[in-house]
Amino acid sequence: MTRVQDPCYCCEAMKTVLNALGLLSGLLSAVCLYFGTLGMPWVTQSWSGNTPAEQTFQRQRRRWSVAGFVLLALGFALQLIALLQP
Repeated sequence: MTRVQDPCYCCEAMKTVLNALGLLSGLLSAVCLYFGTLGMPWVTQSWSGNTPAEQTFQRQRRRWSVAGFVLLALGFALQLIALLQP
């Protein structure tokens, strides 16, 4: 029996791929969450906080944070699936 036809080899390869994708998703999540936590530059800050530049910066920061948490959940799910595979 060759390695390609061996069902255990395919399961192990799938586990490896799922773990690698989960790790990559976790790394991308860390980068997104980093950009989501950056503070407002002093140049664009105002006392009111309602200028278009500030609102745009806050929207972008929120998008980075949401993307980071989605990637974090995806990475967790992929690694959990790899762990629970028989």
